[in-house]
Amino acid sequence: MNIKRCQACGIEKDMDIEEYYPYSEDMITQEDKVQPLFDLECQMDEDQGDFRVATVCFSCYHKLEPDMWISESMWKALNPIIDAKDLPYPPINSLPT
Repeated sequence: MNIKRCQACGIEKDMDIEEYYPYSEDMITQEDKVQPLFDLECQMDEDQGDFRVATVCFSCYHKLEPDMWISESMWKALNPIIDAKDLPYPPINSLPT
């Protein structure tokens, strides 16, 4: 088992069990199963160059309506179990340009 937790709502998912994404309006394929948690880059509001990685379930992803990344204020709107400042930093070569 490869259990990870949504850093917003706290739900635990086994990353080895793929699921169908349930929100057709989000334009994510519903023909194929995908991993049950997504990683999003979260730009810290007070420092435009500081990004963190947020891991979210389908439900939290849908609430965020993300584009290429989310802002710290978008993250806070979820009332997450993990504060934005406690989210991990992304790998050096994965920052948006």
